[in-house]
Amino acid sequence: MSMFYGQVHGAARTHATRQGTRESGIRASVQSEHGSVTTEMYDNYGALMVSVRTAGCSKFGGDLIFDGTIEELISRLK
Repeated sequence: MSMFYGQVHGAARTHATRQGTRESGIRASVQSEHGSVTTEMYDNYGALMVSVRTAGCSKFGGDLIFDGTIEELISRLK
């Protein structure tokens, strides 16, 4: 059973949905010629974890700017 769900919307009229399990997690990257942001959600022994990476080019991954629980991320953004 899927624990994670991701959606992407673009210029097309439809959108794509992907699923991730507790074992696989889920990763997504949004890219342009100026830079990219890659996020990952995964389970760490019952804790919902999030990592965020940025790059100055169009690539999957990049420099780690955050890795922690989703609660920590939300509190940092407030």
